[in-house]
Amino acid sequence: ERIEHQFELDMLFLGQTHTVSVPLALDVGDGTTGVTRELIREAFDTAYRAAFGRLLQNIPVKVLNLRVTVVGVRPKFDLSILAPAPDARIEDSRRGERRVWVNGAWHSAGIYERLALPCGATVRGPAVLEQPDTTVFVDPGLDARVDTFGNLIIARAPAAP
Repeated sequence: ERIEHQFELDMLFLGQTHTVSVPLALDVGDGTTGVTRELIREAFDTAYRAAFGRLLQNIPVKVLNLRVTVVGVRPKFDLSILAPAPDARIEDSRRGERRVWVNGAWHSAGIYERLALPCGATVRGPAVLEQPDTTVFVDPGLDARVDTFGNLIIARAPAAP
């Protein structure tokens, strides 16, 4: 849809060791950005004041790094089409059990076909989630939840009442 340019400097007062990140609001056009020393100094003053609450007087500033990022913004893409089928069931993704050694003890772990887990499914660890390109182990005390896009979110399991 469009291309965005992001310009950012790492700057400091001469003699300091810590830098501040200074974003520059620039537009690329006719082969130039229109950047000036005054614009850079104003952006530095704003960023430094925001970070430290004040400016230092009569000390030169120095630019250490310049970063330019060019981002191609593509049209919206509905990621939900990549999610598991709406009729998927957690029971259909279960492939069995396996004993696993964790923290000095044997545990029974459910084995699941990762890509067949339905949206909203939660698998309590220990569990082994298999897919063609990787295997995900869910430790005891953790839950693996499939979000609405099919992503796997692993977090501490809620404490038992």
